Amino acid sequence: MSQPPTNPPTGPTNPFSPDRAKGHGQQFPPYGQQPYGQQPYGEQPAYPPQQPPFQPQQPGYPPAGGAFPLPGASTTPKRSKKVPILAAAGVVAAIALGGGAFAYTKLASTGSQPDTVIPASAVGFARIDLDPSAGQKVAAVRFLDKIPAVKKAQESGGDPRESLWKAITKDDKDLSGVDYTTDIKPWLGSRAAVAMLAQANAKGEPVAMVALAVTDEGRARESLASLLSRKRANTVDVSVRSGYAIFTEKSATSIVMSEIDKGSIASNPTYQSDVKALGDIGVASAWFDVGAMKAAAWFDKLAKNSSGTSVSSTAMDQLQGRVLSAVRFDANYLEVAGVSRGGLSKAIPPPGGEIATLPADTVGAVSIAGLDELIKDNWAALSSAIGPKQIAQAESQYGIALPDDLALMLGRSLTISFPDQDWSMFSKNPKMGMKVVTTDGNRAQSLIDKTIEEQGGSGGMFNSRKDNTLFFATDQDYLDSLSQGGALGSSESFKLAVADAGSAQTAFFVDIDKIEKNYLENISSSNEYKDALAAIRAVGFSIKTTGPGDGAFSLRVVAN
Repeated sequence: MSQPPTNPPTGPTNPFSPDRAKGHGQQFPPYGQQPYGQQPYGEQPAYPPQQPPFQPQQPGYPPAGGAFPLPGASTTPKRSKKVPILAAAGVVAAIALGGGAFAYTKLASTGSQPDTVIPASAVGFARIDLDPSAGQKVAAVRFLDKIPAVKKAQESGGDPRESLWKAITKDDKDLSGVDYTTDIKPWLGSRAAVAMLAQANAKGEPVAMVALAVTDEGRARESLASLLSRKRANTVDVSVRSGYAIFTEKSATSIVMSEIDKGSIASNPTYQSDVKALGDIGVASAWFDVGAMKAAAWFDKLAKNSSGTSVSSTAMDQLQGRVLSAVRFDANYLEVAGVSRGGLSKAIPPPGGEIATLPADTVGAVSIAGLDELIKDNWAALSSAIGPKQIAQAESQYGIALPDDLALMLGRSLTISFPDQDWSMFSKNPKMGMKVVTTDGNRAQSLIDKTIEEQGGSGGMFNSRKDNTLFFATDQDYLDSLSQGGALGSSESFKLAVADAGSAQTAFFVDIDKIEKNYLENISSSNEYKDALAAIRAVGFSIKTTGPGDGAFSLRVVAN
């Protein structure tokens, strides 16, 4: 295991640099947990802390009272051969604890999160954090180490803020004379956010703001004034508050600063509740309160379409609730996770999990639960879009009653899958299957047979039924395999890619390792993205209802 540098670098460094994480991963809590227990995200304990950095109950550290006495701690006058051993153990313990404290100061995020300067009246904001929690730093390094091109870039020790600055100013003549190292780096922090407030400006438009973290408020104020002068941005104000430079339109500055004084979104109970439901907010996040947007002073004007008429009240009524999403790392995958809360729908769809019972050789699959009820609940809108004439024609032609028979055929769970196969022959001899779990298998089978017959035959599909579960496949062998079930859910790639696969109502999975041979060979070896593509193991997505009007989703890219 590598040792921490004896002379740690000063000033801002790459938060994902291996030097900040390698060798210390086992000293910190797993991804998504805070170092000392109950501090909310973004709030770091004072250092040195009032208690040991690592709690006594943690494995590998001395229990309360100290298991390793320091030299001279013994009160027993009798000499013992054990004393030198205990003394040496004490020195080792002191060094270990000191090393842990040093490692923590290297990995711990510093400063406040942008939400501390985002007003509580914000209806939505997005943030990026290049100095996330210690757990995120460790997870990021471990994940990115699996991608050769990224690993090489990380080992070079580059500053991602400098790369971003160069990308922004590459073709900007006004800023061509600004040097990042001398003019920007000394005051630039590692966090930023953009927010939209409920208040409207003089034009009836949303009041917006940008918050940029700064490490030296005086130098930041001076440098930013110079940059705005170069850009001739006469309509923009910069105010410095609590370690952040706040950018606003001059006409809205007083509104924004007054709202900040009233309180921040970080203290908003609704926002706090959403963060608690999501967990670690990772390296980037976004939060929107749709209900608050609808009540905002500017919403009616913004909601008008190009013809100048308002969006239908029915569509507006369907907009409700809040969404919080985050980009975060695990040692094995990059995840975009989110929660939706306070939605209008109070129905709880049936549990999913059918995707996990597919054959182990499944390369790709998608599964959706609750389609039958979804069709019924939204039939008014669907029938309006289709038209009464077309609906009557379909009912007459196929002898069905809509929407009930359509809901029965789609079932409470619909799963489509693809086994491993020769993909070069897919267009000529495709292998795919479908599994439908319904409430009345006998009637659903009759309806489907009648529909297939009306269409002029089976169309090359084989089918079978087990009670209320119907199976379809383009190949008899695959139909047999599909109807027997399998253990896709026990695959390591599947378990890493699909969150809550056993209960998610919607799930999607692609085993990239099994299909990459079909496209990697066509990519030039000189292509800088080839190694990155080869490093991807699987992709998964899932949506789960967690309560009336509440849900969670996850998109994961798993690396080898």
